[in-house]
Amino acid sequence: MRSLARRFALATLACIAIACVAGCNGSAYFRPHAFVPPMRHYRLRYAEPSARAVLGPDWNILNFRGEEIRQTPDWVTHARIDEGAGPRARAIPTFDLFAEHAHDGSVLFVMTVPLAPTMARRDLRIVAHEFIDELTGSAIAVVRRVRGDSSEERLVASRVIEDTEAVVGGADAYLFTLSRGVVGSASVTSSHLSTFVLLRPHRRFRGGGLADLEDGAPMLLLIALDAVAERYDARRPELDALLDRLDVRP
Repeated sequence: MRSLARRFALATLACIAIACVAGCNGSAYFRPHAFVPPMRHYRLRYAEPSARAVLGPDWNILNFRGEEIRQTPDWVTHARIDEGAGPRARAIPTFDLFAEHAHDGSVLFVMTVPLAPTMARRDLRIVAHEFIDELTGSAIAVVRRVRGDSSEERLVASRVIEDTEAVVGGADAYLFTLSRGVVGSASVTSSHLSTFVLLRPHRRFRGGGLADLEDGAPMLLLIALDAVAERYDARRPELDALLDRLDVRP
């Protein structure tokens, strides 16, 4: 499950860079009132304020060690980001938040996605559909799975079952849900449902400081849920609750 969700998340590296920034002086993320990345371009109010819990007790946040974001190779992306003075190489945490459900392996994650300068005024629906095309490639794809010394090819079919504009946290957003399953399989666990929310913050990405209204790279937030089909209906309310607690900085 985790590898599938991470492949989905990292598929966008072919056309856009993915980034967030690390903090200092204690936890730069887990503030007293909310989960707030160092650029302060959004906040996630806690589900349980007294415990500083972004999600419920059944979710394990994997990209943090305690309250410090991990800097190990598994959680770092190498990207080139143009904040106005030309592309600059950075080694950056891949996810703002990456959580896995303890009982069924469902995944929720939040990413900050800086875009190329040419994408600053691109319609959000167009960006979302380019992202869909990048994830699926085509309606049916061949996936090779390796097990020990043997390998097998499986046909995986993808289709969009939800596709709509939205407003999240006071900002324009676009939501879509993909169904992906192995062709010809009778197993319910071979099918996944993944919901992605692309959200356009009001401010611009700045790797060295607070997000700014004018200076920096254009950016998106990507919030996603990935679950096996039989558990999706139980997990979708948790994604919706997270979106309800997200506030985008004006």
